[in-house]
Amino acid sequence: MFSGVPFSGGQREAFRHEASKGSGSLPADATWLERLVRYAERDDLLLYVTAFIGVIMPALVYVLYHKAHSKKEQERLEEEAERRVVTIFYGSETGKTERLAEILADEMEDYSPPIVNMASIDPEDFKTYKGVGLFLISTRDNGKPPESVEWFMEWMDDVDSKTKRKANFRHIRFCIFGVGDSRFGPACYNKAAKILSRRLRSLGAKPLCAMAFADEKRSTEIDEQLRCWSDDVCEVLEDYITGGRSGRQKGTTTESEYDSEDAKREKEALFSKFLSLRRRRRSRT
Repeated sequence: MFSGVPFSGGQREAFRHEASKGSGSLPADATWLERLVRYAERDDLLLYVTAFIGVIMPALVYVLYHKAHSKKEQERLEEEAERRVVTIFYGSETGKTERLAEILADEMEDYSPPIVNMASIDPEDFKTYKGVGLFLISTRDNGKPPESVEWFMEWMDDVDSKTKRKANFRHIRFCIFGVGDSRFGPACYNKAAKILSRRLRSLGAKPLCAMAFADEKRSTEIDEQLRCWSDDVCEVLEDYITGGRSGRQKGTTTESEYDSEDAKREKEALFSKFLSLRRRRRSRT
């Protein structure tokens, strides 16, 4: 039996707390986290949440992986497409090289190459270019490039190392067809084409084939020489686009070979023989 002594305030509160524990309810001063845990235990909510996570998480991981993989594959395909772009760049003093650029575009119609005047190149666009550049450039009688493209040649020479690292120059592949006049002497003959090659190399670009030199002294052969050169370019382009990634394709030469007068004379002699043989074959047909 109870005694007649009443509970004190502290005893009454302690009794209520113990009673609430036994009945499964929470005290009035319970935190929100305690209430959430007690609610989850009472209604098996934690079990449902765990089961939901166990089902959804693998599917979510798969979706995220597939999305990341698809994005990476898309970027690879876009880079491959940029690598296959072929552009004809020309630098002309009198308009002859521009006309040759149009002939070359007709010869390479399968690649649908745009024609770009080097005098109007946007340096910012050139920094992001990753394709193949076919450069046709003439040399003036003083050995300099056309006046309209001198700024571009100087810009390539002034590009600093930081810009080279950020730009895409290392992805560029190039071929050069120079137009000069041997009557101005060996020191000036196609000098602009040689300078252009050195400037492109200094940026990190790589040649796909050897330079070809056309002599205005034999102007009647230039168109034919360009067409023969375009055949060689198409051949190395096919090798490069279908799998060649090294940048060192059949027909490439070193810079010293470009500047070698003996190599130049030997190549011109062989090319003259080739033109003569080709004309004979055409006359027979």
